[in-house]
Amino acid sequence: MKKRKNLLFAIVILVLVAGSVTTWAISRANSKPATINSRYLEAFFQRYVTSLGSQNLDQMMSFYSPDATSVMAWGVEMNNEARRAYYAACSKAFPNAQFHTKRFVIEPTSVTSGYVTWEFGIKSGPQMAPFMGVYKKVESTGKEFDQEGVSTGQVALVDPSNLGEIKKLEDQVAALDKEIISVDEQIAALNEQIGTVKGGPSVAEGTTNSAERFALAEKRSELAQRRETADQQLLDKAVSSIKFTRQNSFQNMDAFLKKIGGK
Repeated sequence: MKKRKNLLFAIVILVLVAGSVTTWAISRANSKPATINSRYLEAFFQRYVTSLGSQNLDQMMSFYSPDATSVMAWGVEMNNEARRAYYAACSKAFPNAQFHTKRFVIEPTSVTSGYVTWEFGIKSGPQMAPFMGVYKKVESTGKEFDQEGVSTGQVALVDPSNLGEIKKLEDQVAALDKEIISVDEQIAALNEQIGTVKGGPSVAEGTTNSAERFALAEKRSELAQRRETADQQLLDKAVSSIKFTRQNSFQNMDAFLKKIGGK
């Protein structure tokens, strides 16, 4: 449960400035091309959200490219060094924070690049240390979320050399799919053959057919396991190759600081 806390790593205290911002961001995301598979981007974002619940800054920062930029409150831009320090301060001030993604949409420009827009809610919990100069131990308000907002991130495969390995793994998965289909067809043909034998199969035929079906079932099981392993390797490689290159958070930091200051 503890590991689900500390989600203020990503809290960036992202507060929605106005309803028009959400309308702009979601409308933009809804224009995604339907022909581009967003599987890798969806897996990337889901793992990113999961990382926000960890206490490992290195893990969370691994989702950003070396020169990634975040536009924070008041239009302030942060590089990776500043972002790491900021997230560490968030974690120290709000160790029990929980981050919830209410909705997200993907706008792919390729299978490994595009935009992610997400709405979120934050349950910050009691403040335990100063945050941006404000410190007052205010207990939970009892509301579903202490903070709500929207953020948009641009993501891309920053190292093109990874494309070769991704394509190799995709071909491997496709080849295994083809083998599995072939085995399924053989099993179906065997079942049909057994069903059309006049008067039913003889003992010898039954024994042979049973042995064949058993062997085919064993082969299919082994192919399915290999396919699962290869597909997991593919997903891991694709996701680890994708990074945030820029992030924009629409927020009202003044309102949040006023809230935690108890004024």
